[in-house]
Amino acid sequence: MNKAKSILSIILVTVSVIFLLQNMVTVKIEFLIWSLTVPRALLVVILIGIGFIIGLLFSNYSNHHKLPNPPADNS
Repeated sequence: MNKAKSILSIILVTVSVIFLLQNMVTVKIEFLIWSLTVPRALLVVILIGIGFIIGLLFSNYSNHHKLPNPPADNS
């Protein structure tokens, strides 16, 4: 199992490096009065991270606020 994890890690790192190298072009982000220029790869990584955090927050919220099951209708 340890060898499989190592191989998977190497593949993941290789794909990540290829992604970063192919997306180094800068993009301009404008929001209201702010303007920012960042590499496209960084923007994608930041947005994925934000989505991951939002998903965790909603998951925790839904796990803690479950509605009780309605009683079964035995008629």
